[in-house]
Amino acid sequence: MGRIVEHIKVQNYVDVANASEEIIPKSEIRTVEVDAIIDTGATFVCLSRKDIETLGLNFHKSVSIGTANGKTSRRIFSRG
Repeated sequence: MGRIVEHIKVQNYVDVANASEEIIPKSEIRTVEVDAIIDTGATFVCLSRKDIETLGLNFHKSVSIGTANGKTSRRIFSRG
């Protein structure tokens, strides 16, 4: 079984909403582009710390998740 990778653009939702209301210019929407491994069973998008900071996301909560290697904990971030 191979890996499916797709180049995606992720934007800060609050910035997108503010730009649509003309509160900020579209050029100020915080955006990252990454090569993402596609997993049809995934529930969350995983981003690097650098990408989270670039997007201006804030820590929301920690959750327990199940992976092929067992259960682990991950931090969830939300709009800034």
